[in-house]
Amino acid sequence: MECWEELAAKTLVDCQAILLSGIGETPMKVMQQNGIRVIQMSGLIDAGLDAVYLNLPIKILCQSEYTKCGESCGGASNGCG
Repeated sequence: MECWEELAAKTLVDCQAILLSGIGETPMKVMQQNGIRVIQMSGLIDAGLDAVYLNLPIKILCQSEYTKCGESCGGASNGCG
């Protein structure tokens, strides 16, 4: 978790939101605790930017569903093997 806290506090400190196709539970919590809005989506980036800058909801069609990359994937960013 320490690496996520450092990322949020140092690298993303001036970001109000991040747009991504997937994120694990721990990094999502850390980003949100640091005031960074997490937007999981797929599709056109314009829809995500509108959500951030115009405070619009993301359409269901743009939201990305969490999928495991394999049976051994725990989603903890520690590798799947």
